[in-house]
Amino acid sequence: MRANCGCKEGTTTNITIEGEFGADALWCTKCTYNLDVEELPVSDSIKDALLDWAAQYGVWIDLETNRLVEDAEQLEKTHNAAGQVLADKLKAELGIAYTIQFTPSVMSAS
Repeated sequence: MRANCGCKEGTTTNITIEGEFGADALWCTKCTYNLDVEELPVSDSIKDALLDWAAQYGVWIDLETNRLVEDAEQLEKTHNAAGQVLADKLKAELGIAYTIQFTPSVMSAS
């Protein structure tokens, strides 16, 4: 099974895990289409973990002031580490039929 995306073929097996405000954590690596976590043939625990992880994206930013919060760098580092763990779990569940990569956030470094 392939994930639906915006590529010419309409589906992909090349997935990037990356956080973004208000979006699922999965993206087509080729066309950057935001993929629906629920469409992937993985366990509910992985789906739930991906949704939870995505919901925590940006906790290191005060959205009212658009400034980094105290300990922003550590919060982002922890979020990135959790994202890498999820990428590894997703790779294990999907197997070699999919190519999975993780793109860490670098917001606090700027």
